[in-house]
Amino acid sequence: MLTERDFSISMGQMRGVPLRQAVPAIARAGYSGLVLSLQVYRDAVASGLSDTDIRSLFSDHGVELESIDGVIDWMPGTPVPPELNGFRDHKAFFEAAAAIGAPRVNAVELFHHDPGMASMADGFAGLCQGAAAYGLAVTLEFSPIGSLRNLGFANSVVEAAGQANGGLLLDTWHFARSGGRPEDIAAIPPERIFGLQVCDVGPVPHDSLMDEAMHHRLLPGEGHGNVAEVLAACAAHGIRQPLSAEVFNDALLALPLDQMLERTIAAMRSVSPYTNPRLVPSAEPA
Repeated sequence: MLTERDFSISMGQMRGVPLRQAVPAIARAGYSGLVLSLQVYRDAVASGLSDTDIRSLFSDHGVELESIDGVIDWMPGTPVPPELNGFRDHKAFFEAAAAIGAPRVNAVELFHHDPGMASMADGFAGLCQGAAAYGLAVTLEFSPIGSLRNLGFANSVVEAAGQANGGLLLDTWHFARSGGRPEDIAAIPPERIFGLQVCDVGPVPHDSLMDEAMHHRLLPGEGHGNVAEVLAACAAHGIRQPLSAEVFNDALLALPLDQMLERTIAAMRSVSPYTNPRLVPSAEPA
C-alpha cells in the first residue's frame, strides 16, 4: 500500500507513451504509484495487453495503481460534449479499476454545470454507491474551471452525500487557482482527503484556465503556489497520502521520458515534508 513517503505520477504527464514503456520508466525514476485514465487503459488493452498482463506489469516493477481518472458525468443533466460520450458509462470506470487493481476512481466537473447542492450530493452519492459494489472508493476533484469551485464547496458536496467510500482529491494547481490558502486545510476532516496531486502555478492566472491547466503547470517549488506550505499544512493536519505528480507542461513533456521523470520526482522531493524534513519537522508520523 502506498504511504505518504511514496511518489506517484499521472499517466497524463506521459502523453503518447505506451503503458508497457511507462511503467518500467517510472519505476527506474523512483515512483511507486501511477494514475491512469480510462483511455490509457483502453489503449493498453487495444495494444494486446490483457488485464492479467497489466497487473503483472505493475507488480513486476513494484508500482501500484493509485486510481482511474476521471468520471465526468456524475451529476444529473451534465452537458457532456459528443466527443466525450465514450466516457459517460460509470460501469466502464468501475470495471476497469476492479480488473487491474485500482482502489478508487476520480470524478471531476469541468463544464460549469451546477444543478444545485442537493443534486450534486445525490449524484455523487449515486456514483459512490455504484463504486462500492466493486469495492472501490471515489474521489471528488474540485476545480475553479468548473462548478466545484473550491475545496470547501467540494467538501460540502461530499459531506452532504454521506458515503463512507467518498472523499476528496486535493490538486495543488486547483487549490492555488481557486484562492486556497494553507490554513484552509484545517477546516477539512483529514480522513476525507483520499488523494493529493501536486504541481505549481505561475504568478498570475492565464486568460484561459483550461489552457493553463493542460499546458502550463509548473514543477512543484518552481512557482507561486506555496506548494511546500500547502503540503506541510496537510501533514500537520494528519493527512497521510502519497504525493502524485500532475505537471502538464508542454516544455517539460517535450523532454526525453527519463529526464522528465527525474526532474519531476526531484521537484516533488523538494516540497515533501516527509522527504525534506526541514520543511515541517513536526509532521513526521509517530
